[in-house]
Amino acid sequence: MNSVVNQGHCPACKTGKTTETIELETFPYGEEGTEIEVKVPVIRCQNCDFAYTDQRAEEARHAAVCAQIGLLAPSEIKRIRTEVLGMSRAAFHAAYGLSSASVERWEKGQLFQGEAADTLLRALRNPIMARDLDRRAADSTEILERTGGDNVIWMRFPSLGSKPKRAEDALVRSQDFNLHIQVN
Repeated sequence: MNSVVNQGHCPACKTGKTTETIELETFPYGEEGTEIEVKVPVIRCQNCDFAYTDQRAEEARHAAVCAQIGLLAPSEIKRIRTEVLGMSRAAFHAAYGLSSASVERWEKGQLFQGEAADTLLRALRNPIMARDLDRRAADSTEILERTGGDNVIWMRFPSLGSKPKRAEDALVRSQDFNLHIQVN
């Protein structure tokens, strides 16, 4: 395995020379003791040969358990919230009803999400699905009619009626696309 020299201090002998290698680790998980393999960074003191792991190894172990039991890994949960949806934990809670504290624990690998929450998180990877599931959306857009030959789609946007500026903007834009908008 590749070795990297660190200038960190060994917690055992307090010297400054350690090396880091990526090593394959096997550990039991669950009541049946299922063996899980994962590659983790191992830090070893060059002076006293004391070996230890850090938070990165814990994160790798947690992600390996998630893969074993079929759950999204913490990094994927955070990616969905921040990169796919661009939301803070508070906005995420408001939109999907998931507790901010629970989401924080899932993202930090302190807690496994349940199967129902995992299913919701997987659905949220799709931005269209995420928009449809967003509880903050007062706009229940409805397709009223599709006509074949002229590619016309009639839709209703109820929330535009309560927001005159948005309704006006939508009506102006509809002319560019030959859209017909009904505001209730």
